[in-house]
Amino acid sequence: MRLAACAAIAASATLPSCERSRPPGPAPEVDPAAPTSSRISAPPSSTPEEILRRSNDLARSHRIAEALRVIEESRATLQATPAGSPVALALREKEAQLLVNLSRPREAASILEEVVRASPQNESGRVWLATAYAEMGDGARAVDTFETLGVATLADNLVAYGSALAALGQIPASLSVLSASLVRDPWNEPGYLQLGRALARAGRADAAEVFLRRYRSSEPQRQAEQEALGLEVNGQMARAQHRRARAERDRGRLFEAMELENRALRLDPSLGDAYVELARLSVFLGRPDDAIQALSPLPRNEVVAAALEDSRSAAAESGTPAAALRDRTRGKPLSRSVPELLERVASLAAENRAEDARRLALFAARLAPGRVETAAAMVTQFQLPGDVFLRLWALSPLRAQDPWSASFDTELGSLGADPERVRKLLP
Repeated sequence: MRLAACAAIAASATLPSCERSRPPGPAPEVDPAAPTSSRISAPPSSTPEEILRRSNDLARSHRIAEALRVIEESRATLQATPAGSPVALALREKEAQLLVNLSRPREAASILEEVVRASPQNESGRVWLATAYAEMGDGARAVDTFETLGVATLADNLVAYGSALAALGQIPASLSVLSASLVRDPWNEPGYLQLGRALARAGRADAAEVFLRRYRSSEPQRQAEQEALGLEVNGQMARAQHRRARAERDRGRLFEAMELENRALRLDPSLGDAYVELARLSVFLGRPDDAIQALSPLPRNEVVAAALEDSRSAAAESGTPAAALRDRTRGKPLSRSVPELLERVASLAAENRAEDARRLALFAARLAPGRVETAAAMVTQFQLPGDVFLRLWALSPLRAQDPWSASFDTELGSLGADPERVRKLLP
């Protein structure tokens, strides 16, 4: 199977994407001392639509202050725009979003209140308004505003909602909401921070420490994201995706790493480092022939040569569980190789290669979500403190079936969450 086919499988996933939309909150700001060649200058804009487009472009490039300046320096144009027109409201909301990201929530809230009054169905505006209230320390208004959101929109903002509930002292409700957020996405690291804090406020210091430790352990991923954003600021978009892929690989998310490496290659087909990483992943998945095919055309250097040697060794290996996986899945798409992958999970565990067993179990669960056998492998392999939400994530598609339903409720109950409330917040 070619690496491109692996990419097609990865692209078809319906579980939470590795590139979720960033929730409202402070965004990285460009270093004022950065060379001017790396900054995007804002040319004069003559129409509200051009102003909005330019501000959006700058914000996407993480030039938050510059994006706000584009709007602030165009007041004359904006004052001539009908106040209730869609473009005027979109510009006001964009201005408020940028103010929130620059830690100016009071100014943002004032603008957003106007936007929401003028457009009551604007859920995006209400999300940002609730966020501004929370950052102002007005938990009551933040909670009230979150609770006006539709189910789907609220589900995308559960960490912020749960944090606002905790700030009001509504700890049981907060534990349920934050638990739901982590069942939906157990890699949403800020959720662990907020859950740990809520548990600490509930007097459960030992349980809190488990999740606070989990949050602290994710510092390398946060650092990697900062490095990726820096690469994007300098126009190195493919390198940024490659940096994110390495971070995902390091925390055991091989499926997401493959998606990101393939995305990097779509941006820059000459990025040799991405081919090397995909080749290594292919060898781990029992597909050394794919790795050799990807690496053979590359110019030789020490890294490529080492990866090619490893791939050829894996292709020639015999009489091992890895060779059995290779031989039994040769010519089969990954999506039809789940039973063989799960057998390899068991053999890795038997070889005391627990981390590799966890990585492969998670890959199989991402490849074939909602299947009893992949959920069972996740439950078996993920038994460390702090793994509870990885188990719950795997069990979630089966939560209406026995015996999985009881396991799902028991795990949630141990955290002090209300299983029924959590279920209502899940898709």
